[in-house]
Amino acid sequence: MPGMTGFELKRQLHMIGREVPVILITACGEPGVPAQAKASGAHSLLTKPFDAKELIDCLTGALAA
Repeated sequence: MPGMTGFELKRQLHMIGREVPVILITACGEPGVPAQAKASGAHSLLTKPFDAKELIDCLTGALAA
């Protein structure tokens, strides 16, 4: 995403009072990323590559939240 990370987008949404479920998707497998996603309040984190079932499960959970 040019110009902003998913974490920055989540922070911006929070700052303007938009509390929507966010699913972060990353190709980065660094050890601290899952903890950072959880701390940001993201609903879930998918690491590429992922399969359709994982995405559907995340979407289903986010929409139910």
